[in-house]
Amino acid sequence: CIFKIESCILYSIVLSAMRQAVRAAAGLKWVGMPARHFRGAHLNLHHKTPKSVAIRLVRQQRAVAEAEAARFQVEDLALPAHSATGNTDGSLSRAAVPGAKQGQYVWELYRQALEKHPMTTKMWTCYGGQFLGDILGQSLLAARSPLAEIPFDFRRHLGLTSFALLIGGSTGHMWHRWLDSNIGTSQPTATSTVLQKLALDQLVFAPFINCAFLSWLHLTSSGGSLETVLPFVAANVMGILKANWMVWPVANFITFKFIPQDYRILFCNVLGVCWGTFVSLMVCTM
Repeated sequence: CIFKIESCILYSIVLSAMRQAVRAAAGLKWVGMPARHFRGAHLNLHHKTPKSVAIRLVRQQRAVAEAEAARFQVEDLALPAHSATGNTDGSLSRAAVPGAKQGQYVWELYRQALEKHPMTTKMWTCYGGQFLGDILGQSLLAARSPLAEIPFDFRRHLGLTSFALLIGGSTGHMWHRWLDSNIGTSQPTATSTVLQKLALDQLVFAPFINCAFLSWLHLTSSGGSLETVLPFVAANVMGILKANWMVWPVANFITFKFIPQDYRILFCNVLGVCWGTFVSLMVCTM
């Protein structure tokens, strides 16, 4: 009788070892022999086969893995205004959006920068538009003169881009906030409100910012002095204002009507790349 019991126990141990080997081969953790297999005279030797147990556990782990993958699936990520991005400070983590496209990732970073540092972000946005515009303008000027080799004017480039960074972006930010806070606050996108903002923008802000631009350009890029600033501005301001009134009324109507305040500088600077190219070419004739 003792020999039979020892044989049964030995058989159970061997069967448990076989199960462990099968599970290890399948990359699973060994759970061990259930306690019900060791109950003296009531030993149950009719277990499931090791293969069926392994298959069942593989299926369970596969179901868990699919559930986890579904939680982090962001192939069709629609980035909300206040999405949970995975970082403790609320900033976007690339690991938190493994399926996001590069463009969506960059846009979310820009949106977060606008929320945290609106003026600084708009200043650098304005700088980027003028930077590209001047490079295109000087490249076009060099292409139009194949016989005369025209070097890149770094001094002029620095004058244009520094104005965009230090003055253009910050004044635009404050001007649009003032308009939205004081003009048509009850109906900000009504046509009458948009036309009022547009009139103020073109008759007040445009002359101011263009006079400031010409003064800055004269002092930084042309080597002018304070005594010659006013004559330089007076000689050139109407030409740049006429060009401004041919382009920006339509663009700013769309801006005031449809674009949220924080994204207006970005929208204007997408168009501003072309405008910056024109300004760069016009500066060459001054």
